[in-house]
Amino acid sequence: MDKFHKEMKIGDKIVAYGDNCVWAVGEVISESYDKDEKFLYSHRRDVHWYKIVRRDVDHFPQSVRNKLSDANSITPLDYEDWDAIIACL
Repeated sequence: MDKFHKEMKIGDKIVAYGDNCVWAVGEVISESYDKDEKFLYSHRRDVHWYKIVRRDVDHFPQSVRNKLSDANSITPLDYEDWDAIIACL
């Protein structure tokens, strides 16, 4: 959670990944804040989603697949990774 609160910033590009799929790509548009809602995480950041998609990770280059499969919930991607993700969507 420390990365979520202290290292992420407005303008950071993000990839929503899970179940071996890329689900969405977007950009952080707010500072972190807390919002209590039953059954949801209370720590939040607003995101402008550029594309909502269900794309199997096998469509992406190996270097991107390796980073997305990292057990950390927040993994930095460089410009080449981001370009490769966009090209595959």
